[in-house]
This record gives sequence, structure tokens and C-alpha cells, in this order.
Amino acid sequence: VGGTTGEQIYNYLISQGLTDAGAAGLIGNLSAESGLVPTRLQGDFSSGYTTSANYTNQVDSGAISRSQFVHNGPGGGGYGLAQWTYYTRKEKLYDFAKQKSTSIGDLGMQLEFLMYELSNSFPGVLGVLRTSNDLTACTRIVLYDFEAPASPNLSARVNLARPYYRGTW
Repeated sequence: VGGTTGEQIYNYLISQGLTDAGAAGLIGNLSAESGLVPTRLQGDFSSGYTTSANYTNQVDSGAISRSQFVHNGPGGGGYGLAQWTYYTRKEKLYDFAKQKSTSIGDLGMQLEFLMYELSNSFPGVLGVLRTSNDLTACTRIVLYDFEAPASPNLSARVNLARPYYRGTW
């Protein structure tokens, strides 16, 4: 799929039945978490995210084990589009990637995992994202019920979501 990563994510989410507001609200949160960089390691602000790329390669090669990926990780351990941090969620992400035989940092795999996780662990969130046309409501439910960061900032996430709302980039 051509275009920016944001466009790719938007198109995928729309194909999975999310409303325009649902897709945009979710992207606003993902943007706040990772800058839409699927290989992003929490705390990596290096040029070109080289630290994240090296970490991803080490996880893919087995130099960083499943246990190390799940329980340790630099900078608190958040990883990927959604900055998965909690150990049971990271276990599922790791196992999903291995089952798919893809890199832990593969965008398509992470999007599939995101939908799997929403469907199986956060069906209430997914229900709102598939039915609501309210950008703030969609952004809010992802922020508080899916991401639950230590320092939530709803207005910042809504601002990050706006460029994706109604398909305008």
C-alpha cells in the first residue's frame, strides 16, 4: 500500500470496520505513543530511531529472548505502534509475531495484532470505534480504556487525530 504510514494505518482500520472517527481517534493515540513507528522502542529519540532498529533486529534474531523482550526492555519496555508495555500484552505481541513468521516490528503484523487485541481483550473499545462518529469520544475511549498512559492528555491526542479525520491528510 502506498502513501504515508498514517494513510496505510487509516486504510487498514477502515477495512476492519472502524468509522472514520474511530480510525482517526485510534491513530491519534498511536501517534502520541510511537509517532506511528512500528519499531519504536520507548524512550528512543535517536536520529532515524537507530536504537529501536537495533533492538528490533536483536529481538528478531533471538539475541534478545522472549523473556527479555517481555520483562525488561530499555526505557520501561514500551514497544511498537501502541507502545505495548504490560507483560501479558507484550507476550501476546511476541507470540503473534512468531506465529506469523514476521519481524516484531512489522507494521502489518502489528495492525493485525492491534485488531486481535481489540476484538478479544477490549471489545467495548472496538464497539465504540466501529459505531461512533464522534472524534473526541473515540480518542477518549482509546486513551483511557486501551492505552491508559501514566500522563494522559486527551486534547493533545485529539489534535493528533484531526489530520486523519474524514480522510484528510
